[in-house]
Amino acid sequence: MWPALGAHWLPARSKLVVAFKPDGKEIVVHVDPGVPNAWRAEPYHSEIRNLAGHAARTTYTVFVQVGRRVFAVFPDREVDLGIVAEDERILIRDVAGPGTTRRDAVKLKADDPRIVR
Repeated sequence: MWPALGAHWLPARSKLVVAFKPDGKEIVVHVDPGVPNAWRAEPYHSEIRNLAGHAARTTYTVFVQVGRRVFAVFPDREVDLGIVAEDERILIRDVAGPGTTRRDAVKLKADDPRIVR
């Protein structure tokens, strides 16, 4: 189901580590803070977007994390959520537009009533 990651994804080479969260909803690409733009280099950026395309058909969301800064990655764009504090959570939601619906991400305080517990 998920695209295979080639040998070029080895952390020593790519400066990236891909982790599937155990809750079954997140794939997180952790970026070496010493090379914060490593995820934007090719072929990684295209492959992350491809992974986001696969995730869009599931309950998963793809995130890129550089230190505490988080980006939600969707097939058509990235949402820079900035620094996510310990008391904050990320809400993934569907936003209706003219004739379409797309997923979006927003950062909220952990006690926000829009966060489903």
